[in-house]
Amino acid sequence: MERRHARRPSRLDQDLDSIRGGIGLVASRQADRVVLAGLRYGERLLPRAMELAAGADVEVRPDRIGGGPLAIVVSRPAADSLPVPARARQVLASPFIAASVGRTRSEA
Repeated sequence: MERRHARRPSRLDQDLDSIRGGIGLVASRQADRVVLAGLRYGERLLPRAMELAAGADVEVRPDRIGGGPLAIVVSRPAADSLPVPARARQVLASPFIAASVGRTRSEA
């Protein structure tokens, strides 16, 4: 009897799975924003990511971090965001905290 090994997912499939996972995290409110960097096929998968995001009621936009390869940013629509309390804004003003929670360079 011949044994068949499961096909190893291609890098394209892996990148698409990462995009689906990021969209799932934001859509389920487990994260406010997810940045998917280091995707080999990010530019090729961006239109598909936008289709998936529209169905999940989240936003997807491209970003080039430091002029490098394309990153895909998944976030909730601005109208859906909750206001940040004043004390939390003070804590987030710390450069270390701002970097760890994914605030943009202009916000930090």
